Amino acid sequence: MYISKRNRRGLFWLAIIVISISFAPRIISGLISREFPLTFSEFQTSRLEIEQSYGDKVVIKGSGNYARKKARYKAPISKFDPNEYKLSDWMKLGLTEKQAQVILKFTKNGIRSNEELKKIFVIDNDLFDLIKDSTYYVRKNDNTEFSTPRIERKVIDLNEASKEELMSLPGIGEFYANKIIDYRQKLGGYVSASQLKEIWKFDEARLEKIREYIKVSENVSKININEADIERFKSHPYIGYKVGNAIVKYREQHGEYGHIHDLKRIHWIDDELFEKLKDYIYVENGREN
Repeated sequence: MYISKRNRRGLFWLAIIVISISFAPRIISGLISREFPLTFSEFQTSRLEIEQSYGDKVVIKGSGNYARKKARYKAPISKFDPNEYKLSDWMKLGLTEKQAQVILKFTKNGIRSNEELKKIFVIDNDLFDLIKDSTYYVRKNDNTEFSTPRIERKVIDLNEASKEELMSLPGIGEFYANKIIDYRQKLGGYVSASQLKEIWKFDEARLEKIREYIKVSENVSKININEADIERFKSHPYIGYKVGNAIVKYREQHGEYGHIHDLKRIHWIDDELFEKLKDYIYVENGREN
């Protein structure tokens, strides 16, 4: 079959176009891979390494955004001299090994104050606020503390302290001051400083920071278990409606309590609960112990 010159030329260019279309994706892919050498997984790994190395604020070049990793720090369990802290001590506060190594480079020659500590770039505001009231600094030549002033605080009574007095304690802001007072009112007063740990997110570390500045007086409001009604019982944090109702029902069925230990006959009150309750109840004209 005869094909004209014009038709042959058309078929030639059609073949060129088909071949170009077929190989275009491969060519484009090659160009993109050379321009952006990191795969998605490699990019994620690289980003994670940067975050772990430099902590809280991270800038990914070319992203135009700040990637922020929420640091999870822990309060020191006692007062400490930053110059004496080891790598493992800093890591226990929530820092990475690389961050801890940076701090050791600064403390190797000694730092003299919280102002110098705050200038260490791997210590962000969150960590600094958590540890600043637990630090002290000792002169190497005469073994005396310096730079971080020790605030002379009077010892305050948890059962008498005002909101302002509570806020003067290290690590106790307005939030916890209000919580301490609110829980004091519900209990009828504190019998032990350890009861503060029953407040939401008030842990042992926070208690240790204020323990030397607080005391607990014997000023507790007690409940007469022969007179109190269900409303009085259920408002107490250790009793509640279920136990309070059982106390009232038992009294109605068996008569007045002659001894606070009679409460242990109630199914809902075990030895652990009774130990918590005994400082908040009494029997009028009866024996309390």
